[in-house]
Amino acid sequence: MTARPFEALATGLGLPPAASVWAAGWEASQACFPDPLPGFLTTAELAATCRRIGFSTELRDVVLGALPEVTSDPRLCRLLWHLYRRLFVEPGMLKDDLAAWPALPLAAMPHADLFPAFAYLAGLPQIEARYRERSLPREVLVDTLSDLELWIREHRAKTGRWGLSNLRWLTNHFSGNLLRIGRLQFQFATSRYPYHAWRQPGTGRVQLLADTDLRFSADGLRAGSAPELPLAAPYRRDAVAVYGLPIAPRGHSLPEPVALPMAEWTGCLEPGDPVLNLHIPAGSPMAVEACGESFRKAGKLFPKCFPEYASRAYVCGSWLLDPQFEGALGPESNIVRFLREVYLFPLADASGRQTVERVFGTPEIDLATAPRDTSLRRAIIAHLERGGVWRAGGCVLFPEDVAGWGTQVYRR
Repeated sequence: MTARPFEALATGLGLPPAASVWAAGWEASQACFPDPLPGFLTTAELAATCRRIGFSTELRDVVLGALPEVTSDPRLCRLLWHLYRRLFVEPGMLKDDLAAWPALPLAAMPHADLFPAFAYLAGLPQIEARYRERSLPREVLVDTLSDLELWIREHRAKTGRWGLSNLRWLTNHFSGNLLRIGRLQFQFATSRYPYHAWRQPGTGRVQLLADTDLRFSADGLRAGSAPELPLAAPYRRDAVAVYGLPIAPRGHSLPEPVALPMAEWTGCLEPGDPVLNLHIPAGSPMAVEACGESFRKAGKLFPKCFPEYASRAYVCGSWLLDPQFEGALGPESNIVRFLREVYLFPLADASGRQTVERVFGTPEIDLATAPRDTSLRRAIIAHLERGGVWRAGGCVLFPEDVAGWGTQVYRR
């Protein structure tokens, strides 16, 4: 199976000009191409991979059925080997610009959209080894990598074809940068939100203060830099107190600045501090009890398996965290119950585009004809019909407050 220059292979397969992003490292990857084929391109090994990763029978059969489309074309075999190495060897998936990767032309193979999924599956042994090194439970691996099937099915729902297009997000799962523990996903990160958190040790009370230069709407729900918004009081500290505009736990700014005495308050989160980004994957109800169990398990697992990582808090930005849901949905709604257990804050320059896209499958809807078959869809449409605007929001939860999950600890 002779190697070709990348340009010749690209021409032969009809790759788009954007495929030039793959040219880097081509000669090095081809120099170590296995003879006759990489093991991950054998039926037995691929079937074992599908089983270990927890694929459904339906998707396993689709993947195994598409394998001969790759193995029958030496050019595709070499390209897949190269992409596997780009992801798992050099430069590595967290360093490669996967957003620039083009789609394989449909003329190249019947299941062209599925081609990048083979490259991810090929790296399963590497991520399994990382989990063993950290003594992470097998169920965490399977739960974490279940997102691969979720996004393959998402691609099919949008295009009608089995495939994978959300490449960049999955690098977190296959590099060990994100773990799913029960209902929730946790990602290693630093806090990127413009808020400072302080705790009053005597009472356990937490207070968020807005960073300097943030501007807020009159209702306190919108934050950003738009000049038409009033500028918040500057955040500063001295030997006596820390000063700034407070954010209420319900997710809106308050009108007057405060001074927290340094003798009574201790800083507990600054922008840039190590945190665990929280993600709420699709696929099952966001039951509050299940979320609480995830936090409790995470509080035990991360210190044990990653003792060097001193996370200060769990943080999240999501369309699900819009405080307006509290007025639009019933009190027993999973969304509302979750909102009441975390400390909410406005996101800078947030929009409601993802709210509509996640719930209706498209960012643009006709209010007159959009489906109203769930309480969430009805609530979103009703709010828009009244002239309202949806906005994503953010939240923080501190590890020491997880014990109070279910008691609305920040509102108490």
